[in-house]
Amino acid sequence: MTGNGNESEYVDPDTGPLNDIKTNLFLSVLAILFCFPLAIVALVFAVSASSAKQAGDDINAAYRSIMSRKFLIAAFVIGGILFVLNILGRQ
Repeated sequence: MTGNGNESEYVDPDTGPLNDIKTNLFLSVLAILFCFPLAIVALVFAVSASSAKQAGDDINAAYRSIMSRKFLIAAFVIGGILFVLNILGRQ
């Protein structure tokens, strides 16, 4: 925070301003096609981030949004690797 008198808005380096939290809900649903178990966990975090954001709990929403994003990345990476291995295994 800077000393410019604007200390009321906390900015997280990972998520940006707390009033601009992305819940990753659409990507979580899309990730179900790639890696089902991890995508379900990401979906649960995304829904809880959305609920926390609507309730005004910005800190909790930011945390759940970050966790959702981590599980989304893992789901897409593992799903992509499994897809490639499946294609290579058919040859």
